[in-house]
Amino acid sequence: MAEYPNSNGSMGLIEGIGDNLYHLGRYTEAIKYYDKALSLAPTNAHVRQEKMLAIIALEKRINNSTIALVYVKETLVDWINQLNQIADLPRKPFGKDG
Repeated sequence: MAEYPNSNGSMGLIEGIGDNLYHLGRYTEAIKYYDKALSLAPTNAHVRQEKMLAIIALEKRINNSTIALVYVKETLVDWINQLNQIADLPRKPFGKDG
């Protein structure tokens, strides 16, 4: 079972189960595990990306991309919001201690 070193505890295990299901082509089940992982770590970009890939693979299988496009848009909006939050963090002037 895959578990990423930067993952925390049960979220990493749940994500790993999702990854294994994804690689077995069991996309619907994988998406459920990614949702469980996201309920524990809603801003985890890696899990969001894996869920997006599972949705795209599932949509290709059933030949309908509407759901995948909606999720891709939501994921991109979340990433942009996260980047904006990072950009707004206070920073120390470069090269100065303290």
